[in-house]
Amino acid sequence: MTEARFTLGDLFNIKEEVEQQKEQLAKNSSFDKIKEKMSEQKGKSPLLAKFSDRLIPLILSKLDELLDIDIFQEIIGTTWSQQKELARYADSGQYPPNKTVLVPILEHSLDSEHNPSVEPKIGGIHIGTIDLQVEASFVINGVILEICNARIMKLHLDGVLGGGVIKLSGVPFLEKESDTLDLPGTIDLGEGIALFKPKN
Repeated sequence: MTEARFTLGDLFNIKEEVEQQKEQLAKNSSFDKIKEKMSEQKGKSPLLAKFSDRLIPLILSKLDELLDIDIFQEIIGTTWSQQKELARYADSGQYPPNKTVLVPILEHSLDSEHNPSVEPKIGGIHIGTIDLQVEASFVINGVILEICNARIMKLHLDGVLGGGVIKLSGVPFLEKESDTLDLPGTIDLGEGIALFKPKN
């Protein structure tokens, strides 16, 4: 089974959304300070003057890289791995490394916030910082965790709803209403996610 990835960029369908709304998104007020900075610095760099009209679309095309955060590896799976209720499965005495355990978790919700940023430079001139605030919410209908050697190795899902909003410098930029995510029934976490081990 191949390892599956589903990122925040996938959740917001960021590549297609940016392509379809590029002109409208470029007018977002969050870019005003960047545009002002570019106007101020045009005389200092011929390169900046040439690229000033193309900089915002270039920044928009990089949003998928900023949102390349794996939802199951870095958000949901990591959150579960830190739950004290699962810490007992990290006990190698009770659960030997060669033993696989199936642990069901009932329906529950999970909220996540992320703050990636980009600092564009042209010709060595820093023209500001663009801060993103990503708020994502998930409802997991039910899941069975496959745990082996104190690591969550696979997720067997009964459906996940996801939605959220991306803000640029606090201004809503893209929104996704909560909807069922098109995911495989089993998510392979590759090398797995280590479980929280309480200190004695």
